Amino acid sequence: MLFDTHAHMDDHAFDEDREVLLESLPDQGIELLMNPGCSLESSRNVDALTKRYDYIYGAVGSHPDVA
Repeated sequence: MLFDTHAHMDDHAFDEDREVLLESLPDQGIELLMNPGCSLESSRNVDALTKRYDYIYGAVGSHPDVA
């Protein structure tokens, strides 16, 4: 089992293929993923991802750049 301990799947870089990528993770052996929020907006996005995918865990936070 692989656990990706730090991924920002809510980043705009994944806007085009986020759903396809996230749905493919278990088939690639990635059974758990931690996605930290870096701002209020990204923390809300992470919360939505954790509700949609049972293998994604989220952390709410504020990056020093946006604190």
